[in-house]
Amino acid sequence: MFVPASDARPADWLVESITTFAKSVVSLVPDRFDSYVRIRHGPAADPRVGSLDAGVAAALAAILGSHTATPERCFFAVWEGFGGGYEFDVASSAMFALPHRRYYLVEGAVSTASSSVLPGFSSTSANLWWPADRAWCVATEIDLYSTYVGCGSAAATELVASPAYEAEAVDSTTGVTFADDPYEI
Repeated sequence: MFVPASDARPADWLVESITTFAKSVVSLVPDRFDSYVRIRHGPAADPRVGSLDAGVAAALAAILGSHTATPERCFFAVWEGFGGGYEFDVASSAMFALPHRRYYLVEGAVSTASSSVLPGFSSTSANLWWPADRAWCVATEIDLYSTYVGCGSAAATELVASPAYEAEAVDSTTGVTFADDPYEI
């Protein structure tokens, strides 16, 4: 279950860190992690642009939940352009802005990440999610086939090894334009 965030301060670290748009991985997640991973959005036959498959989101949450001291307190940000259909009063959610994007901010447990691709988010996944301790950050840009994760090296190793989706380790300087983001990894 998601609860609208009462203020946007939990996103301040993103606002301070993400200062470019569509240049590299650190245009999506902060440049503070040991490792970065690119994850394909969905099943090999049909990845969605701009949204994780619910099964992929659940697999990510299962791994990442064990790499945070705050699995019960996670923040989820949804791009304002995804419109209505939310299961909560989106107008009461705090908002924050990154280059070329504004987001509604809600809270929930890491384990609710797969719920963010159900009707509560207009059948699209959250665009950004991170635990309160900032141990990692997941970014699903609205125009890409892949999601990018900044995390520690142990989490990255587990993410890349998971059989639940296709993934690869990337460098923080890897490009993130539509041309850089392949349909297949």
